[in-house]
Amino acid sequence: MTLQIGNLISVVLVWALVAYIFVFGFAQMKWSGWEGALPWLCGVVALFTSAGFTTKWLMAKPVL
Repeated sequence: MTLQIGNLISVVLVWALVAYIFVFGFAQMKWSGWEGALPWLCGVVALFTSAGFTTKWLMAKPVL
């Protein structure tokens, strides 16, 4: 159980850092309307989807 908690904490910290860099990096851009924000929105959705799958994969590992 301790291994799974460590894995979960690691995943949360790494993906939080990636999300912070992604969101605030793209927040510096000047959008010209909805068309400009669409790639950013798709990126945020992909980011959190991949974080969810990574967490599920790590938490599904058997505890030794």
